[in-house]
Amino acid sequence: MNCMNIVCPEGENAALNIPWFVSHNYLVFVPDIHFTIGKVGESVLHTINGVVSYLKKLPGVDSMRIGIQGFSYGGWETNYPYYTFLFFCCCCCHLGSM
Repeated sequence: MNCMNIVCPEGENAALNIPWFVSHNYLVFVPDIHFTIGKVGESVLHTINGVVSYLKKLPGVDSMRIGIQGFSYGGWETNYPYYTFLFFCCCCCHLGSM
């Protein structure tokens, strides 16, 4: 097995190819969002805001170059904080095929 084999960022269901991004000097985090019943949007915002605030403090993290990505319901979870907080430089959201 070749451990240094880099696969292009493509996959089924628009899955994010984390090894590809990490091998190209990106920091990737996958948040575990805990939801409060009836407060879905607030739960997403609370989690994403906390994580991004933490990441900005890490050495080597450029706070002007933070992006967000999501697929399916995660696409909604991507758009909501992207348009609420203005600290993301890019956004990529996907929908599945119908």
